[in-house]
Amino acid sequence: MKKVAPTFASLILGLALSSFTTASAAAEAAPRDTNIILKDPRVFKCICYSGYRDGQGPGQSEPNETQVREDLTLIQKFTHEIRTYGSGKGGHGYFVPKIADELGLTVHLGVWVDATYDDAVNLAAVNDAIALLKEGHKSIKSVVVGNEYMLRVRHPEITPTPNIKPDKVQSEAKLVNYVKMVKAAVPAGVLVTSADTWSNVVEDGDALLSQLDFVTWHLHPWWENQPIAGAVNYVALRYKAVQDRVAKIPGGKRLVLGETGWPTLATNGPAVGSPENQTRFFKELTTWGWNNNAEFWSFTAFDEKWKDAEGTVGGHWGFWNTGRQPLAIINAINTLYPKYMWSENPDKTTGLRKPLLSPVKASAIQAVPADALGRSLETLSGKNPYGHGRVLTPSNGSRGLYILAP
Repeated sequence: MKKVAPTFASLILGLALSSFTTASAAAEAAPRDTNIILKDPRVFKCICYSGYRDGQGPGQSEPNETQVREDLTLIQKFTHEIRTYGSGKGGHGYFVPKIADELGLTVHLGVWVDATYDDAVNLAAVNDAIALLKEGHKSIKSVVVGNEYMLRVRHPEITPTPNIKPDKVQSEAKLVNYVKMVKAAVPAGVLVTSADTWSNVVEDGDALLSQLDFVTWHLHPWWENQPIAGAVNYVALRYKAVQDRVAKIPGGKRLVLGETGWPTLATNGPAVGSPENQTRFFKELTTWGWNNNAEFWSFTAFDEKWKDAEGTVGGHWGFWNTGRQPLAIINAINTLYPKYMWSENPDKTTGLRKPLLSPVKASAIQAVPADALGRSLETLSGKNPYGHGRVLTPSNGSRGLYILAP
C-alpha cells in the first residue's frame, strides 16, 4: 500500500492533482460541503443480501445459482460489498462467494446458527462455512457467525418457537465456541464477527465480545418507534451506548453498524414507512457516518414476501421490489448522497483533478480523490480511470487520502 502525505497530492506522471489538506481531529465532526452531487452510483458501502423471490423462503424452495448471479450482477452496480446471512450447502448463500469472486465483490459471509437448533445442525453450518473458506475465495473478507442469535435467546417470545427458552449462559458459551471454530479456520486477513441488536451487544459478556475481530451491531429506528425526523439522531445515541460498552473490552474494538434501514411501507406509531422516508434516512445516515467516521451496512437489497410473516412491514425493506424493479431510493441514486470535498478542508470548494490525457496503470498512481465512503470518484470532467481508493485514518488521528496499489 502506498501512502501519500495527507497535506498535498503529489504529481502523477507530470499531471498535477489538485491540492488538498486534512482537517484537524477537532474539526472531524464539522459538516462537510453538500452542494456537489456524487457521481459514482456505487454509493452503498455494503448492502445486505437475501435473495428469496416470490414463492421462495427458508424451509421452502431456494434461489438457484442463476438467480443469485442475476441478483449480484444487479447489486454490484451500487456497492462493492455485500453481507449474507447463511452459507450452508443447499442454501442460496452457498453460491455467493464464487459469483462474487467473478464480479469483484467483497463478501461478509453469514453463518446461520440458532440456540434452538441441535448442536449437529449448528456445527454443520459452521463446517459448511469453513469448507467455503478452504476453497480460497478471494471475495470473502469477513465471516459473521450468528445473526441476532442472543436476541432470540433473550427474547424467545419474538421467535417462531416462543415456548423454547434456551439457557442464556450456555447459549452464549456455545456462540463463543462457534466463533472460535471459525477463527481457527479462516485464512490470514479474514476477520470474524457476530451480529446482534444494539441492546444485546450492550448486554453481551466479555467472553463473546473479546473474541470478535470487530463488533457488529444492528439498529432499525422504525422498529423502535422513532419518527423519521429524529431517526439518525437516535442512531447516534445508540452508537454511543455500544461504544461505551465495547470500550470496556481491553484494546477496544472497531464497530460496524451491520444492519440498518427504513421500510417503504407500514406505520409503527410515529415511525412511517414510505419510499420518501427511506431515501431521507439513508441520505441523513450517510452524512452522520461521514462526520463520525462510522461504518454502516445498508438493509436490504430486495423486498421479500416470505417476511410478511412479521406483519405488513416485513417484506418492504428493499431497494428493489420482489420483481427486481428499482424503488425510489435507487431511482434517485444520482442525487441521493452528497459528494463531500476531496479536500478535508470544509472551506475549500475545489479539489478536482485534471483529466488524464492517456491511461495510467493503477500501480503508478500516487493519490486520487475519494468520497465519503472511501471510494475514488469520477471527476466532474471525466471518469476516474484509477479504480477505487480508500480513506484511512493514520496513527496521528488525522484523515488522509491513500490508494491501494496492486
